[in-house]
Amino acid sequence: MRVSVVGGAGGIGRAAVHAVAGFDEVAEVVVLDRDAERGDRLVARIGAKGTFQAYDADNDDLAAMLRGSDVVISTLGPYTRFGRRTIEAAIEAGVDYVDVNDDWAPTLEALTLGDRAKQADVTAVVGMGASPGVVSVLAMRAVRELDTVDELVTGWALAGVGPEEGNAKPSAALIHTVEETTGLIKVTEDGVERMVPPLQTFDLDYPGIGKLDIRTIGHPEPVTLPRVVKGLRRSVNVMSGPNWWFEHLESVAKRVDAGELTVRDAALILEEPVERPADAPPTLRTPTLWAWAKGRKDGCDARVGVGLVKWPVGRMAPATAIPAAVVAQMLLRKEIKAPGVVTPEEVVPFELLMERLDPFYVLPQSVPDLYTVAVEFD
Repeated sequence: MRVSVVGGAGGIGRAAVHAVAGFDEVAEVVVLDRDAERGDRLVARIGAKGTFQAYDADNDDLAAMLRGSDVVISTLGPYTRFGRRTIEAAIEAGVDYVDVNDDWAPTLEALTLGDRAKQADVTAVVGMGASPGVVSVLAMRAVRELDTVDELVTGWALAGVGPEEGNAKPSAALIHTVEETTGLIKVTEDGVERMVPPLQTFDLDYPGIGKLDIRTIGHPEPVTLPRVVKGLRRSVNVMSGPNWWFEHLESVAKRVDAGELTVRDAALILEEPVERPADAPPTLRTPTLWAWAKGRKDGCDARVGVGLVKWPVGRMAPATAIPAAVVAQMLLRKEIKAPGVVTPEEVVPFELLMERLDPFYVLPQSVPDLYTVAVEFD
């Protein structure tokens, strides 16, 4: 089978290429990218399975280039610019699709293409990275523990965010962080979608850990999860980490909102290390990726935490790319077949995802299990 990776020579794209090249059912991995030098080096490393095709996203006919593929993985961002045109090309070519879109606005735009995907018998899974993606599936596992759910929070630890070695600065991850912590973001509050300022905090008591330092950030989960989990009063996506770093982030974000800094300049500032204050209290460590649900179980108020406690080798790129790669494998094996444009929480089975991620998620070696589930009653 043939898998095409759009943006395959970038940091996340390279990690996706390496992952799918290791699957037995994949005979060819096509790397589509404008950077021929990096693309050629990449296909040389993966050997006979690799093929490079120069791709100019603004001018080339992507649908024609995708024909003959069995699945396409898109790691080409920003999705505000390239998301719709890439998924439309996959639909036109009749090829199943996975991406790692973590912007809420282009996610909602992609969902409008559902009827076209159904007519083409294409399953398009949007947002199958770390967050959204893995955390979306963790959220559905948390929901299973409760009889009714009022609040659903998806989160990720700041320890996983940072520049990738050898990539241009500022990193795409930090540009995204600035974009989604400035202006207004869309969340679900009081049972309805609202546009609100980011970087808000609220009490969140994680079972077995305690009260966390968290801040809200713009992401797709707060607007996609309520489509599946009915009756939610609150749905937000948050970062967990030290309060002193959040104060630094907030000061930078305010300068962007005031017009004093561009998004790029702000991201460059965030690239620089920040010294931990001598009087900073210890930071409670959370799982690397996690979901938290609050509701009722057996007639009592209860809270549930479900989280990954391991990482793959490398930083953020493999943690984003590998989930997309293993879902591409599920599509190749027909383990997922849901024509239309869908989100991970709709179609990706929790147990199967954990089984496929487990061989990749090996750090720290002293931790035996990939994930934990904790329930506490109030």
